Amino acid sequence: MVKNFFMLSALRLYRRYLKNTLFGEMLRRLNIKYGVIKPFYLEQLTKINLNNSIKSLNVLSSKQSTEHNEDSSAFLGVSSETVEASSSVPGFHYSPPLNFEVSDTLTNRPCINFILPSLLTKHMSGGPNTALLFAIKLTEKGERVRLIACDVPAFGKEAELYPHMDSLIRRPVQRDLIELVDAFDRHEPCVIGVNDLFFATAWWTAQIARYALEKTRYKTFIYLIQDYEPILHNGCTLQARAEETYGLSHIPLINTRLLLDHLIK
Repeated sequence: MVKNFFMLSALRLYRRYLKNTLFGEMLRRLNIKYGVIKPFYLEQLTKINLNNSIKSLNVLSSKQSTEHNEDSSAFLGVSSETVEASSSVPGFHYSPPLNFEVSDTLTNRPCINFILPSLLTKHMSGGPNTALLFAIKLTEKGERVRLIACDVPAFGKEAELYPHMDSLIRRPVQRDLIELVDAFDRHEPCVIGVNDLFFATAWWTAQIARYALEKTRYKTFIYLIQDYEPILHNGCTLQARAEETYGLSHIPLINTRLLLDHLIK
C-alpha cells in the first residue's frame, strides 16, 4: 500500500510538472527501458538541475551504483518480462505466471514442461488430448516430460490422468517418464531444472512459458497452436496479449494447413 502511494504521488508529480520537459522525456524513456522507477530513485532525480540534466543524470547513476548498490542494481537489472510477470493490473494476466523454482538437482535431468490449463480428465477435450499425445510420443523417444496444471487445482486427482493417457494410445504410457504437477497454488513453488524446455498449449500458457524462460538457459519455447485464439476475446487487453504470443520467440506446432496459411498472412 505504501509503495502504491509513492508511485501514485510520483505519477502525479510527473504529469503536473515534468511531462512536457526535457527532464520529463528522459524520465519517460528510463521507465520504458527498465519498466519500474523506484520512489527513492525518482526522488533523487527530481533534485537534478534541469539545465544540466543529462550530465547530472550520469553522475547520479554512477553515485547510486556506489552508495546504493543493492537498490540501484535491483532497479537497473529488472527486465520487461519480470515487470510484466509481477503486474497486478486487473485483466492483464488471463492466468498469472507460475511460481517456478530452479533446483540444482535437476540440472542433469532435463525435462520438457507442458503447461496445461488442467490435469483433470473431465477437461480433456480435443485440444488438451493433442498436447498429451505429443507428450506421450516424446516419452517413447526417451524424453522426460512434466505435465503442469496452471488454471484448475487437481484436488489430488492428477494420477487419474495416467489411465486416460493409456486409453489415448491403447497401451500403457511410461509413467516413470511422466511427472504430473498441480501448480495452481502460486504460493507453492513448481520445481524445474535450468536445462528444461517449455511447451505451451494455449495462448496464456505461452505467456507463462515466456516468463519461465527467464529461469532457464533456453530462450525459446515450443508452442502448440490449434486455433487463432485472439478471436476468442473481444477487443481488449487479453486479445492483444493473445496476438502478442505469435511474435514471441517460439517453435510453432500448427495443427492445420488452414491455420498455418492464416498465420503466415
